[in-house]
Amino acid sequence: MDEFVTDKIADIRVGDSVLLKWDGYRGVPKYLSGCWAEVTELKKNPIIVQPATIVGTITIKFQQISKVRKSG
Repeated sequence: MDEFVTDKIADIRVGDSVLLKWDGYRGVPKYLSGCWAEVTELKKNPIIVQPATIVGTITIKFQQISKVRKSG
């Protein structure tokens, strides 16, 4: 799969996976930093994702994404 670092939210689509990073603010808990999450809903900012390690979704900011993995 194609993994890349992006500086544009337009590069992310629903169904893509994102690598979460903790930045000390609300959104990504420290224990989810470094986990992959699937994008389930995409607005300008925030982004709603489903982490692979927990049940449910969380709301994150674009700045809390370290890498993107394109789907299929």
